[in-house]
Amino acid sequence: EMTHNDTNTEANAVQNPHAHDELLTVREACGILKCGLTRLYQLMNKGEIKSVKLGKSRRITRSAINEFIVSLMDA
Repeated sequence: EMTHNDTNTEANAVQNPHAHDELLTVREACGILKCGLTRLYQLMNKGEIKSVKLGKSRRITRSAINEFIVSLMDA
């Protein structure tokens, strides 16, 4: 059951997709995309999925995953 605050949060996320952007590990992103580590690193290296460097690690935002999925549907 959604409360009024949940609806507002959801509406804000649609208006500003980066409002609640969360950094995911590469393994977490693999779980969401149902793909392997090697494939995801290939996609990041080709620039098909945007990622950020955090120390020696890579992180992927939820919005980057969503943008990638949209690009697949547009192809």
